[in-house]
Amino acid sequence: MSLIVLSNFFKSPFLKLNGSSMRIVHSTTNILKLIYNNIFLHPTRPLVREVARVMWWIEYFLFSKYTKKISFSVTSELKSLSQVLFYFEELNQPWIPKRDWLQFKIALAEGFTNAVRHAHRYLPPSTLIDIQIYLCEQSLKMRIWDYGPAFDFQRFADDHEQSRKKELKAGGQGIYVLRKISDYLSYTRIDNNRNCLVVIKQFSH
Repeated sequence: MSLIVLSNFFKSPFLKLNGSSMRIVHSTTNILKLIYNNIFLHPTRPLVREVARVMWWIEYFLFSKYTKKISFSVTSELKSLSQVLFYFEELNQPWIPKRDWLQFKIALAEGFTNAVRHAHRYLPPSTLIDIQIYLCEQSLKMRIWDYGPAFDFQRFADDHEQSRKKELKAGGQGIYVLRKISDYLSYTRIDNNRNCLVVIKQFSH
């Protein structure tokens, strides 16, 4: 399947994603990111632009349909976590499976605290972290933007998985928790020297 055809496929308004389809999208995105990273040192190659465009359409589609959305910014301080979770509660609905809600809440907390402790480790506390959370019919989704340095999240996550037991003993559970909870997970370098963490949790019912 060419990149152009793949792009059109993910733009289709009739595409519905279940758990299996979400895993296919996740795997496809990871392959595209691997290609992009391998040719990143050669920005004149047309394929760089094409892969980036397809990746953009994939995540555009994933966030194009929702029931309710909240957007806010908080400072890079751990005490801001209470504010993040307060905003999150605005999306709570009786029909959301409690287990899925609590797991996504944990992922949100992990994503935010990772941005504070790691991405913004050497930045002033006043540096803002932008957050968007989406409630959809079958899922919860979030995006967290930070100003940290470029970071190969996928490679780190793979290495972390290999040495997870050692990491857990040392208290480094963040990446493992995000992978365990998420049906879709990515961390991508974008414009304006920022990174974007994407987490999607499908409802279990």
